[in-house]
Amino acid sequence: MQDQTQAMKLVAYASTLGLLAGILYIIPPLAILVFLASLYGLYILYLGIPVFMETPEDKRLIYLIVSINGHNWLDHKCYNVGYDRLPRSTYIK
Repeated sequence: MQDQTQAMKLVAYASTLGLLAGILYIIPPLAILVFLASLYGLYILYLGIPVFMETPEDKRLIYLIVSINGHNWLDHKCYNVGYDRLPRSTYIK
């Protein structure tokens, strides 16, 4: 099993720029910069996988795809749980 501390370092480092760039949503024309920062975070994740997680070079793309899909699945599940618990009047107009 891989070291969870190393995984946390990798995710924190890769996502920091996208999270900080989120402040640019205040100015709508700059929203594209948030998207670009998030893409750069994915690139950093791709480069950091073999360094932090000691993954072989030939498997890092698969590792990246599984990581993104896992994140999307978890995000979807967390959103739906919170959304289903709201009173109906708050989200049906």
